Amino acid sequence: MQPSYVFKASKAMANLCIEMDCNKDGILNEEFAFIDAKHNRCKNFRTVTLWTYHPVLRKTICVAKMEAEAESSENLEIFWKLLNEMLEEVNNQTGYKFNPYGFIMDENSANWISVRKVFGEHILQKCASCEFHYKQSVHRHAKKVSERSADFINLAEGLLDALSISDFNVASSEIKDFIDYYAYHQQLNGWYKWWLQRKLNIFRAFKAENTPASNLAEIGHAKIASVGREFMSLLEAAREDTALSILQDAEIRLFDSGLSKGGKGPTSNQRKAKEYNAGIKRAKSYAAELDREEEPPCKSTPCFVPSKGNHRPPEGPPSKKMKPNEKPGPSQPERPLPFHVSFFGTIFYLKKCIDARRSLKTNTLSRLNPMI
Repeated sequence: MQPSYVFKASKAMANLCIEMDCNKDGILNEEFAFIDAKHNRCKNFRTVTLWTYHPVLRKTICVAKMEAEAESSENLEIFWKLLNEMLEEVNNQTGYKFNPYGFIMDENSANWISVRKVFGEHILQKCASCEFHYKQSVHRHAKKVSERSADFINLAEGLLDALSISDFNVASSEIKDFIDYYAYHQQLNGWYKWWLQRKLNIFRAFKAENTPASNLAEIGHAKIASVGREFMSLLEAAREDTALSILQDAEIRLFDSGLSKGGKGPTSNQRKAKEYNAGIKRAKSYAAELDREEEPPCKSTPCFVPSKGNHRPPEGPPSKKMKPNEKPGPSQPERPLPFHVSFFGTIFYLKKCIDARRSLKTNTLSRLNPMI
C-alpha cells in the first residue's frame, strides 16, 4: 500500500528553488538547502520541511513542506520527486531537478538514502550534517564518564575543530587512547566508531570550507511552533501553511519594493567576513600540515551511507559493577554506570490535488484568522 502524504508548495516557493540552482546566476545560487522533520505538528504524521537562507531578506525561508506518516526513505524519496516534478513544470524544462549549492541534514539514514537515490551518488559530495547534533551527542555521552567528562568533551570537540586531515588524525589518536586506557571507557567505542564512519559528513577537516555548521531547519521549526499548536489535523496544518506561504511571499514583495526591512540575520558582507577569517585559519592549519614530516593524505574516501539505523550513535553496554573491596584500575571500572499528494498554490495558478484516501474533518478551528 502506498503511504499517505500531503505535499505543499506554491509557485513563489518553486521560483525560490529555481533561484537556488548553483549552475545559474540566481540570487540564491550559493545557498544550502536545509531539510528536517518536525514530529509533533500533526497527529500521527511527521512534517518534512525544506528551508534556505535568503541573504538579501536576511531570513530563513521555507520552500516546501510535506506531511508524511513516517520519516522513512520511501517518504523522503516521494518528497524529493514531487519537488522535482513541481520545478520541472514551473521551469518548463523536462528532467529538471533541484540543484542547490549543498544539503544540510541530520544523520537519519533515510535522509542520505533518499538523496542518493533521487539525485545520484555524486550529490553526496554536497551533503553535510549538523554540528550542533554532534555536540549534543558529545555531552550526552560525557555523562557515561562523569569523573572525566571534561576531558572527553575537549577531546571530542578537538575532532570537530581540526581543520586539516593531519590534525584530525592526531585528535583521533588522542581520543582513541582515552577510550582504550580505561576499561570503563570502552562503552564509548561504539560512539567513536559511529561518528568515524560519518567523518566526511560532520568533521571540518573533510567538509567544504563554507559549509554551514548547523541545520537552519531547526530555526524554521521554531517559527512554525510560534504561530501554531501541536498535533493539529492535516486540514488545520494545510490552512496554516497556506497563510504562512502568503505571508512569506508578501514579505518578499514588500522588501523588493522597499516597504519592509527584512530580518535580522547576517548580511552578505558579514558572512563573507566570517568565511574570510575561517579561510585564514584553515590556511594556517594547512601550512602547519606541510611542515610535518608525514605526507598529507590526498586519497578521497566515498561517503558512508548506512542501509538503516537511527540518527544517533548507540548508547553502548553498561559497565560492570565492582566487587566488594575491589580497587579500580586501568582494566577495571572505577564506578558503576548506572493520501495523497496535494499541490496547492497561494495566489498563483499552481493547483493540483490527487486522490486523498483519508477523510479530513471540516469542523476544525484555526488560530490563523487574523493572518488569512
